[in-house]
Amino acid sequence: MYKDFSEKRKNDKVLNSHCEKISELVKDNLKKNAYFDHHTFILKYFADNNFESFVGTAPIPDFYVWFLSEVSFNKLSIIIEEIKEFPVRIYGEGISDYFKETDNLKIYPGIKADKSQDLYYSNFGIIDYSPTEGIHDRTQRAIFNERIFLSGTSPHEMNFYKNYNQLFYNFSQGNLAKKCEEIIKDPKLFQEKVVQFKSDYEKEFNWEDYINIILKNLDLKN
Repeated sequence: MYKDFSEKRKNDKVLNSHCEKISELVKDNLKKNAYFDHHTFILKYFADNNFESFVGTAPIPDFYVWFLSEVSFNKLSIIIEEIKEFPVRIYGEGISDYFKETDNLKIYPGIKADKSQDLYYSNFGIIDYSPTEGIHDRTQRAIFNERIFLSGTSPHEMNFYKNYNQLFYNFSQGNLAKKCEEIIKDPKLFQEKVVQFKSDYEKEFNWEDYINIILKNLDLKN
């Protein structure tokens, strides 16, 4: 699908123009805004340009898939620049096609979830990013393994997150690098914060309560 979209861009000046414009806007917004909300951004862009079904010849769903990949690429570009002074391993398919290894940066293919548990035994934790907002499953996995994480979601998403600002980063210049420096100085302190975060997270998102709500709704329908 991505290859087809790239080919379509070559032959559609309108589509290509909007892709180039969005790419620049995403870069600017990530660096300027404390936390980039991709939903608000793209919906406003569609509304401002009166897009309903197509962007040029590309259907909106295809354009949106491209947009998510563009957000993800730009986030990773910023992360790699921010952490260039730190030893980091990156796992993911296709990353080596766009980024080169350095003395500090090592790139590996993606690993299936059931084969990646060893990654959650690091004393310095993981940096998680996603094209979308919200706590990603990799971050949840770090939480339940009581391992340090840095998440690119907004600390304002949930009320109790505000007590753990040190565990959340944004894409403004120097933000992520500073968080990494703080972790390296005192990883034990940050692991203790994650243990407390896990406790608060489990209170907020209680699976037993969730299942009981589902069962209650089933009873109401019956």
